[in-house]
Amino acid sequence: MTRAATVKTLLPNGNALIEFASSDPCSSDCVNCHGCLDNNKTFTAEALNKPKAVPGDRVTVETPSGTVIKKISLFYLIPVCLMVLIYCVLPFGESIKIIGAVAGFFAAFLIIRFLFVRVYKNEGIVFTIKEIMR
Repeated sequence: MTRAATVKTLLPNGNALIEFASSDPCSSDCVNCHGCLDNNKTFTAEALNKPKAVPGDRVTVETPSGTVIKKISLFYLIPVCLMVLIYCVLPFGESIKIIGAVAGFFAAFLIIRFLFVRVYKNEGIVFTIKEIMR
């Protein structure tokens, strides 16, 4: 996954603090689309600075797609799978199955929180500056 960013500052460890605009599924054309409430959504992150970019440079930043896809799939799949599993396993009537499935759906978010806070705490999304745009 690649995106354009701006280098804000250099950090003491040699990495760069970058700022980039949010990319929405609607092709990030927020100014013309007017579908978003906030057109100025920007984020800052630390990025590996291999090409030695300096503050103010426009850069191309890459993120390993596998890491992003793994985290997104966990966020979407765990609640749905737990909901379906509980619905199929409960031996009671239809209304109890539905209540159990909904409770399992919301309980899945506690599992996700545990996974993201405890398991993936040190496995953040790593940004790497690939090139400086001229």
